[in-house]
Amino acid sequence: MKSVTILIPTFNAMGWFRSSYAEFLEQDYAGAYDILVIDSGSTDGTVAFLQDQDRTTVHSIASEDFGHGNTRNLGAQLAKGDLVLMTVQDARPPHSSWITNMVQSLESQQLDGLCGKQAVPSEEDKNPLQWYRPISEPNEEEVFDAAAIQEASPEETMKACSWDNVNVLYRKSSLLARPFRDVRFGEDMFWALDMLTANGKIGYTHQSKVWHYHHQRPGFTRKRVFYTHYWRYQAFGCLPELQPMWGISHTMRALKTLIWHARIFNPVVLIKWLNYNHQIAKESTEITEEFLKAVQSGDAALNTLYSSFGTQSPMATAKTIA
Repeated sequence: MKSVTILIPTFNAMGWFRSSYAEFLEQDYAGAYDILVIDSGSTDGTVAFLQDQDRTTVHSIASEDFGHGNTRNLGAQLAKGDLVLMTVQDARPPHSSWITNMVQSLESQQLDGLCGKQAVPSEEDKNPLQWYRPISEPNEEEVFDAAAIQEASPEETMKACSWDNVNVLYRKSSLLARPFRDVRFGEDMFWALDMLTANGKIGYTHQSKVWHYHHQRPGFTRKRVFYTHYWRYQAFGCLPELQPMWGISHTMRALKTLIWHARIFNPVVLIKWLNYNHQIAKESTEITEEFLKAVQSGDAALNTLYSSFGTQSPMATAKTIA
């Protein structure tokens, strides 16, 4: 079995690591594996906590030096393993065979990279409308190479490149030969596009997933949805469809899910989750409308909207709904 380095960029990760880090250390992988953490200026005790953990190496960088692409390129250079398994601080393996399943799928098809799935666990502090719902595509076992995108439409190419570093296993040699672009967001999908263009071979598996959840605090959804639209437009020329505003029909469907499937009967909790999901939908629809109007108005308007979000990518928070 090839050696594996699990790479996790961190910034103030203790809100997750206190309960989740042990799951990274309890993998039953038959080969050698270690964990490489690149921390960008945590102030909550993350580094001190990790320095006492088995199998773990911490490399610290200044917060201003963090970049989604460049920091992961640094991780690939520092990694000891033949394979690099990338994830994020707010994700966790659902079982001890996570590494094994990913490696077997990658090696059986001789891929440069393999993207697994993400899902939201059914936990009280997680949005019940997302429980168990897969949040990554495609859903099937699929393999793509250069031929798959030669005659593909922009939408088909985007689907082939729906890559996400929350749960991806890379061949280290492929990462070093084809590093991530230095972009603020979407370094993973650009890597998939660059790898396919360079005659690489990538795949998706539904057999291996991680639990992953973002608490959508006010403003987070707006920024993340915009970045997703913007960088997909830059990479593939694809525009999103404008979804209707949350209405009575949405409320009724959500209420049915909360009561019938999530088995939530407390009216106070029901109202909290309804308001929470209404706010998510409202922010998503509003920023999508703003984005489409900016695209229609031209590059200057789009660049102005882009600049309004500042220089930092949207960041997850460990805070959950009260």
